[in-house]
Amino acid sequence: MFLTYAGTRAVNLLHPARDLGPGFLREREAAGKSPGTVRLELAAVRLLYRALRWAGATSDDPFADARPARDSTAPWDKRQPYSEEELQALLVAATPETRAMLLLGAHAGLRVSELLALVWSDLDFGARVVRVRSGKGGKARRSVMSETLAQALRALGGEQSEQRLFSISGCCV
Repeated sequence: MFLTYAGTRAVNLLHPARDLGPGFLREREAAGKSPGTVRLELAAVRLLYRALRWAGATSDDPFADARPARDSTAPWDKRQPYSEEELQALLVAATPETRAMLLLGAHAGLRVSELLALVWSDLDFGARVVRVRSGKGGKARRSVMSETLAQALRALGGEQSEQRLFSISGCCV
């Protein structure tokens, strides 16, 4: 994209104008490119100029101070969770172990690393609580266990011990 942009404007890549970076970004944004696409293209062209400087072809960096426009869409609006219907369709086709994993993520909010690290003693069926020993940032927390999740975990037939709930080969937790 950038080389096409530069070619149509007869830009000297080794001695670019000062406003090359911001001009390129504003044009990409005006063309309707998503904020993520613009940031990706900016990263690519910064790498191009880093390589040119490394090779000694130029000392210029027209993208050093170039900043893309802020994305007005909140991050949580971009990552829509599965709908209840989609989750139910997954659960119908899942093995008991996969069903428990899906529900630990969907109902208890556990990350993959957190659910893979669970041992049976982390589950309190009486209080309906799942204890996460080392969550994001190394922090411990507790999460509520729905009745559906409790049933799925009981179906695994585990015991109260330090044995992991899930044994996935080739996985490091």
